[in-house]
Amino acid sequence: MNKLTLYFKGASFINNPTLHLWLNGVEVDQKLDKTGFEIDLDIQGVQQTIDLKFGLRKQQIILKHLESEDLDMELKYSRLWGNFKLIQRKRD
Repeated sequence: MNKLTLYFKGASFINNPTLHLWLNGVEVDQKLDKTGFEIDLDIQGVQQTIDLKFGLRKQQIILKHLESEDLDMELKYSRLWGNFKLIQRKRD
């Protein structure tokens, strides 16, 4: 089993929506704060499906990777487009 570290540095949302996240159809029940979070999740296989719901918007991100690698990813929110993207995390 491998690990997915998911980092979100936070964002300001106009309508203050609740943020929900599912990994492969299972809701992540950890506190997902709009001002930022870092969570570690166990993963299996070469493809992960991340579903996000924030307010009335829904978004799905498919993440493909090598089966034997741990992932360190960052969620970035675009206020211009109103959606998230997932990128390889760059450590400061």
